[in-house]
Amino acid sequence: MLRVDNMLHAMNMKFLEQGSYALNAEDMGKLQAAVAIYKRIREEIEKESGHPELVIDELTELMFLIDPSYSYALEINGDN
Repeated sequence: MLRVDNMLHAMNMKFLEQGSYALNAEDMGKLQAAVAIYKRIREEIEKESGHPELVIDELTELMFLIDPSYSYALEINGDN
């Protein structure tokens, strides 16, 4: 979630610099991915399955849209 928060922070900083939320297609895709991630996590928590963290694997594709270096984080975690 830190990567999503960093992306949202960067968008806020861009707004403060430009005074506008004008988004290009890439930024719009990232924003839509962030919304989808939060929705999916919320759905899983509301199920009360006891293990909402298991949804992380389903979010990989969306995370790649937000941060292309996400695969590096997966490699590091896979080695541990």
